[in-house]
Amino acid sequence: MSNSALVKHTNISPNKTSPRTNTIRKVTIHHMAGNLSIESCGRVFEDPSRDASSNYGVGTDGRVGLYVEEKDRSWCSSNATNDHQAVTIEVANSSIGGDWPVSATAYNAMIDLTVDICWRNGISSLSWTGNSSGTLTIHKFFASTICPGPYLESRMPNIASSVNSRLTVCNNIRADVTTQANRLQSQGIINTPSYWTHNFAAINYLGEFIINMGMAPKNSSPLIIANVDAAIDHLASRGVTNSPAYWKENYDRLLYLDELIVNVAKRID
Repeated sequence: MSNSALVKHTNISPNKTSPRTNTIRKVTIHHMAGNLSIESCGRVFEDPSRDASSNYGVGTDGRVGLYVEEKDRSWCSSNATNDHQAVTIEVANSSIGGDWPVSATAYNAMIDLTVDICWRNGISSLSWTGNSSGTLTIHKFFASTICPGPYLESRMPNIASSVNSRLTVCNNIRADVTTQANRLQSQGIINTPSYWTHNFAAINYLGEFIINMGMAPKNSSPLIIANVDAAIDHLASRGVTNSPAYWKENYDRLLYLDELIVNVAKRID
């Protein structure tokens, strides 16, 4: 059982049950009830006296923190049955009180993370039923709390719809991406095809490009190295690649990817 490649900060909490006793089939979204950074949230969960944790946290800046690995159950939803089946996500609030809103950046990163979780765990779609029977659940189903706040709760149908739309696109191109990723490995363009075929961010942002690249001859046009380097750094910051130096330092790979890298980096925001 893997963890998300979107993670930018890891602080594993002692507050967990290891391993979880059920297959992952749900996602449960919470709010932090504060504008905590992913580092600050991790420090809260590293305190064993709090008896609380989550699998992931999303900051207002869109960065993702890992606090409990997916193989383990977090202590998050006041309900062991739910948490043994769910990957739990705490999202920072952009302001305190009222509807407990979250930033657009955090919201979009939460969608990215949720699709990634579903993609890797074989959840073909999320269902929002408004109660605990769905595969998208919230904390207030299991405890006397307003969590995740009116802002996120009112958007749960849209969250499920957005996630499912993106999963459909990814599933439709899965076979073609796998074929072309293996071909690119045979040509020495990539050395880890499984990274591209199992990493949601890579599929989501680069799937069509991988297909086109695998079918295309090498690009012999001159490279604009500065633009490519900047684009690679941007893709690394969004979790699309975890080895920017690999792309920057190998000329043959850049011959294939120069325009594609620049164009996809422009698309992901």
